[in-house]
Formats: sequence, C-alpha cells, structure tokens
Amino acid sequence: MDRRVVLLADRVQSYGEVTQFSDNLECVSEGYFESLYSGLREVAPAVVHYSHPAQLMEHIREHQDDIVFTVWSGRRSRNRRGYVGSICEAYGIPYVGADPYVQLLTEDKSLTKQLCRKYGIDSAREVLVEGPDQLPQIDDLRCPLVVKPNAEGGSNGITRRSLTDSHEGAKQLARELLAHFQQPILVEEYIEGREICASIAGTPERIDVLEADLLILNGKDYQAHEIYSCEPKKGEQGKVEMVRGTHLLTEQMRERFARLFKALGKVDVMRVDGRIGPDGFKLIELSPDCYMGADGSTALCFEWAGYSYPQMLELLLQNALAEFAKRRSL
Repeated sequence: MDRRVVLLADRVQSYGEVTQFSDNLECVSEGYFESLYSGLREVAPAVVHYSHPAQLMEHIREHQDDIVFTVWSGRRSRNRRGYVGSICEAYGIPYVGADPYVQLLTEDKSLTKQLCRKYGIDSAREVLVEGPDQLPQIDDLRCPLVVKPNAEGGSNGITRRSLTDSHEGAKQLARELLAHFQQPILVEEYIEGREICASIAGTPERIDVLEADLLILNGKDYQAHEIYSCEPKKGEQGKVEMVRGTHLLTEQMRERFARLFKALGKVDVMRVDGRIGPDGFKLIELSPDCYMGADGSTALCFEWAGYSYPQMLELLLQNALAEFAKRRSL
C-alpha cells in the first residue's frame, strides 16, 4: 500500500447497561479500534482517524490521494450507513466496503430477505409491524417468535427477551420497540438449527474468500431455543466460540451466496448469517458492515482461507483501489 488510510470509527469507552433499548451497540469498542488501527498501520504508510463523517468532510481536500476504511455506525438514522460512501463518491475518493445502495438495502432486514429469496436463499416467515394496527397479523405466525427492530445492527434491540413463546408476548415487545426505536419492527418465526456466518470477499468478477464459521453458544452447536442476542455478543452473559463451518456449506449454498454477492456490485466483504436446520439453510441477515477486528468471525474466515489479519486488510484495500480505478476508466 502506498496510500494513507483514513479510518472512520465512532469509539465508545463503555456500552453502559445493555438493555432491550440500547442503541449504541454498533459503536466501536476500544479493543476493536486498537486491533483494526494496528492492523492497518502494518499495511499502510499512515492511518488517520476520524470519529464522524463530518470530520472527514472538514478535511476532505487533504485526502484526495488516500483511501477510506469505515466501521462508523452512527445512531438513530436509517440513512447513516450511506453517509461515508456517499461522501467518498461525491469527492472521487476510494473506500473499502459496500456502496451506499447496498448499505441502505441491507440495513432493512425485511427488504433484504425479499431480495435474497430471488437468489434462492430462504428465510423464516415474518410480519413487518409498521404501526400498532398491524399487531394482529402476528397471530398468523407460528410460535416461538423473534422480535427485533427492522433497521438496526450490532444486536441493538435484540436481547434474550426477543425470543418469545406467545403471540401476546411478541405483540407487547413490538409495541415497546415501536415506541422506542421509531421504526418498523420485524416479527419472524424462530429458526431452529446450527448458526453459521459465511464471510465472502472479492469483486463483482471474482470471489477471493468464501468460508464460514459455526457458532457454539453455551457449549451447543445446535440451537433449539436460543438466539445470539446482545448479551453474549457483548460478553456479559453466555459463552461463545467460533469453529470452522465451511464444510456445512453445500455447493448450492456456495453458488447462491456467490451469485448474490456479485450481483450486488460494490460490496468488497459481506457476511451471510443464518441457520441450518431441518428445512435447510434459512437467512437471518446480510452484513456488509462486518465486525473487522482480528478476533472476529470474518478475520477467522480469512485465516482459514490462508490470509493473516494484515493480509486480509491489504486484500480489501487493494480490491477497493482496483475497482475504483476500473470505474474511473469507464
């Protein structure tokens, strides 16, 4: 790498008390930031950090020859994931990660599931509750049910309470989440099975990495009545392990994941999260805003594909630069 990297990350010292109504769980912990910052320093001549896209805008003329790497999440806006890519495209600066179209599309969980079905990737039956008048539609679903905000990440709004065995429990939680998050609430049938996270990296023409990890939650690799909620993710309750699960991906699954990835255009790296149960694979969500720390699922998948953590970051940077140059030449 002969370019400086501009790292966008909204750091947080503490998540505070993690509850059903936390909205800062996508923010970057100190450990995550240090891991990513140090990794980028190994492959780039310098790394400049900003904590908000507005700071990038203030210094934009200084970065015409640099490349942007963003793990910035923002809070309380359905458009937040599109900010950094939009700024970069407006000023002709290369950046790592999905473009604003893909970011905003996948921020909407219900819309994402509709898209994925077109590529043969199934998901659980659902009801999108946009207001209290739609709560009776929940009765058409089969319990147990999972209740969560439709346009959040990092498990914001998803605790163990999100898994409920009754329609009335789902309706009550949906009411609370509607009032707090001020956005549609997704209620979906619970998916029983082995939870996998498939990480894909590459370009619209080429797949460089397609590996998967298998989630071991509280010693179990098959989840019959448990969800991967914010409590174990933030290290407060539960024990989480990740082991290689690439062997669980059938050839058909690999082909469909790769076809979707390429069809989306500029993505660079994306996670496909879901469960494999009695009815095969069912999608939970797409995550082009993967956790990029050295101890995360995506870094593990790159390691299994033969890339060290710095090599992973360099591949993403080089792919983004190559795609940027290609688009500029059109």
